[in-house]
Amino acid sequence: MRDAIELGLAEQSLSVMKGFEDFSRAVYVVDERFRDIATVPIRLADPKLFPWWHHVVPAKGSEEFACDLQRHFGVTIEIVEE
Repeated sequence: MRDAIELGLAEQSLSVMKGFEDFSRAVYVVDERFRDIATVPIRLADPKLFPWWHHVVPAKGSEEFACDLQRHFGVTIEIVEE
């Protein structure tokens, strides 16, 4: 989903639309919040192919999320109750 948002932010024809600045600022706020909680790095085969939000995950999550991270990336995070 964040990849699609980035495409929209990069689209020059959208940048002149009413509300674009507000949307852009809102994305920035959410990105900063994600940076605060996504502190566990993951290994990617070729990190240069992926934007920053693909390089980290939150340090806490559901059991299902934690199992997926362990299985796919070998990363361990703290499991919290949903």
